[in-house]
Amino acid sequence: MLLRAVAVFVRARQFSLVRHWLLGLAIVLQACSGRDNTPKPAITIFAAASLARPLAALTDSFQRRASVPSLVELGGSMEQSRKITDLGRVPDVLLLVDDDVITALSPTHLDWYVRFATNKLAVAYTEKSRLAHTITPENWWQVLSRPDVRIGRADPSVAPVGRHALDLLRRLDGYYKRSGVGDTLLGRAALRFVRPNATELAALLETGEVDYVIDYESVARQYGFRFVSLPDDLAPPVLYGVSVPRQAAHPASATEFVAYLLSEDGKRALRDAQIQVLRTPVAIGVNLPSAITELVRTATAPAVAP
Repeated sequence: MLLRAVAVFVRARQFSLVRHWLLGLAIVLQACSGRDNTPKPAITIFAAASLARPLAALTDSFQRRASVPSLVELGGSMEQSRKITDLGRVPDVLLLVDDDVITALSPTHLDWYVRFATNKLAVAYTEKSRLAHTITPENWWQVLSRPDVRIGRADPSVAPVGRHALDLLRRLDGYYKRSGVGDTLLGRAALRFVRPNATELAALLETGEVDYVIDYESVARQYGFRFVSLPDDLAPPVLYGVSVPRQAAHPASATEFVAYLLSEDGKRALRDAQIQVLRTPVAIGVNLPSAITELVRTATAPAVAP
């Protein structure tokens, strides 16, 4: 009996030694890897709603890569800008569409920003839309002029896509040399069919509440809508910009996220969501972080060519 007890004690002692050895080895290997998987404070991202889908993929992969979670607030770009200027809420990362909106924040709130992608307006519809089988790039304005057609658009005071849609409608008379076309289409886009941003506008079409929406081409592609592309001289491309505001709470992690967005992996995620990425992002401003400098070229003039 005594010998059996001694044997049990020896085996237990050996197991304990092995366990401590394995634990020590794991600690050494983690130290040698140089990686700290401890979660870091979350970064806050204010973003244009048209970037909702690519951002979901980007923030997930960034968290796995850098152990930094993201809190994303989506909305119209003018609405996001007012959070900073009127409410004093400063995000870590700012992702807006429309160069005019982001430029207006410089230099008071932004030292720099990077133009990284473009988008353009399109007329989106579904197979259930009225006259869907007849619409073409040549007659779209005539189809939308029909009295039984309902048109959705975004709020021009909140989202640039709404402001650009309103500008488009105001130019129709001169472009097609037909008096009253713009007012007619504006009448089809009643206030009850106005939504705050591009993605809510897409939902309006998806549920069949309207027949057509004037929205970004990327959103139409993301939702699988049919769409009519509009001439560039009638609906010119708009630019996306990204920045880390001067008063960001977590500038290091925010800069790391922007660098990831501008990397080949980030560009691939944007392309997968039908965002037209610039071949080389363009930086505007001063005090550009070194992690960003190597991924962009600097310029003072607009650069819109993809």
